[in-house]
Amino acid sequence: VSIAKKGGTYVFTGTGEDMAIAVKKEATKPATLLLCNLDLTSSFTAPITVKKNSSSTVTITALAGMESTLTDVEFNNADLYGDPTDDGGDGTNVEYAESAVIKGKDYANVTMNGNGTLNLNCATKNAVKIGEYGNLTLEDLTLNVTTARNGLSSDNTLTIHSGTYNITS
Repeated sequence: VSIAKKGGTYVFTGTGEDMAIAVKKEATKPATLLLCNLDLTSSFTAPITVKKNSSSTVTITALAGMESTLTDVEFNNADLYGDPTDDGGDGTNVEYAESAVIKGKDYANVTMNGNGTLNLNCATKNAVKIGEYGNLTLEDLTLNVTTARNGLSSDNTLTIHSGTYNITS
């Protein structure tokens, strides 16, 4: 699913394999992603990506009383399968490997909230990764993370207002 210029509010529910949600760099209006018992696995990239230089603010909301799970796989690891020059990978997934379950590239502004539960299963590097000049805000969320390396990573700011966070790395 690609979210372009107009932003908007989107409800995601059900089960998806080999799928991903991307807020495009052309997005200029706020985008809200409502997760409602979503079980989403991506075998090639981050299940949720906010593209580089997107000026949209993106809110990922776990709806009250609902439990959603986002999962990536080893093929999403840029160090192994990304650009041989930049990442040291073998180039087999150079176009898509993000090394995160939720990836906000440079300048991404992401808020994760809601009164539901969000589970992140990360086989690569970071459950949540925000690039340079980006902002990650967490509030009123129950977040359960199982990751190969880092639970939450931001190259700029990380603000936690409230919630329950269980991170195993």
